[in-house]
Amino acid sequence: MESISIGWRSAILLIGAIQGLITIVGLWRVPVNRAMNRFVATLILAFVLWMTPQIIGFAGFYQAFPWLTFMPSNWSLGYGVLIYLYCYCLVHGSPPSYWRWLFVPLLIQIGYYSVLFALPVSTRWDWDDVVHSPYIDPAQELLALAFAVIAIGISWRRVLRYRMWMQQNVSNGETHDPTWVRHYFIALVFTLAWVLAELLYDRFVDPVSYVEGFYFYVWISIATYWLGYEALRHAALPNPVMPVTLEEVDPQPVDDTSRLEALATRLQSLVEGEKLYRDPDLSLKRLASLVGSNTTTTSAAINRRLGQNFSDFINGYRVNEVREAIAEQGSRTLLDIGLEAGFSSKTSFNRVFKQLTGQTPSAFKTALKGAKS
Repeated sequence: MESISIGWRSAILLIGAIQGLITIVGLWRVPVNRAMNRFVATLILAFVLWMTPQIIGFAGFYQAFPWLTFMPSNWSLGYGVLIYLYCYCLVHGSPPSYWRWLFVPLLIQIGYYSVLFALPVSTRWDWDDVVHSPYIDPAQELLALAFAVIAIGISWRRVLRYRMWMQQNVSNGETHDPTWVRHYFIALVFTLAWVLAELLYDRFVDPVSYVEGFYFYVWISIATYWLGYEALRHAALPNPVMPVTLEEVDPQPVDDTSRLEALATRLQSLVEGEKLYRDPDLSLKRLASLVGSNTTTTSAAINRRLGQNFSDFINGYRVNEVREAIAEQGSRTLLDIGLEAGFSSKTSFNRVFKQLTGQTPSAFKTALKGAKS
């Protein structure tokens, strides 16, 4: 029997796989956002399984145990589905009613490899030479690429709509801004391009050897770590839920200028007078109910008459209160001032303050002191 040796190639990939497995356990145990977290945990598991044949192959397992050939570790037809479902849950709070049907191609793929895995080793190799390598393998790779491209395209648009919706409907949208998801989409597009280039090179130029494909799996290991880190960091965040379809219809036309002007004045008076902006969870829906209107008309009043989206409208009051508090030169810390003004975190406080003033809170405080001295 051939000897087994965990060399540096296997060790590098194994580190990524172990980190992925630890992240999966962490995501599975988060008590909130269960569907979202479990879909991304399953995606990480699929990536770990993707690396597994290389990890054990470089260590000599296939030479020592030929029966490991064709083990059902290829879940490539599930990558796109899991990306789609994670983003759907991130935006809408729960998966669509048809989500189980999306896994049919993956289940067929797992079933196919499970049947092959149960056959004698010699039969598997004969099947691989005659059918699998020439036809099934390239077909499933192209199908997996197509599923992933479609999923990324749909999810990218959904995340962009979600960002726009948060600007118009929640006052702390910057806390929930899924920027990391968009960045990860770019990494996924890079990965798909690499897969396609390697597939074409392997089929039409020169077969890519096991060793030559090593660095691609190093990238998959890095991407798995990145996905796990960000998913776990955002796992318990109470994301605003965007409706799948708009539910409100304004019974009166929202192009009535005088009506919108009056409503905008009432909104300014109410938000400033009652200091509603101090509530970090203030939403367009709640504000609309307080003025006896609906979200469509309230949003139109803010957008058209005040020239702002809902988020900027509320954050403007928060920033003004912070500036006034800093000018008073009291004993409170900048973070205490920001949280009292309605910002939900230090990150959102710094980001929004700089966005609206061009300076960070600390820089504004320093400049103010310099002007007074």
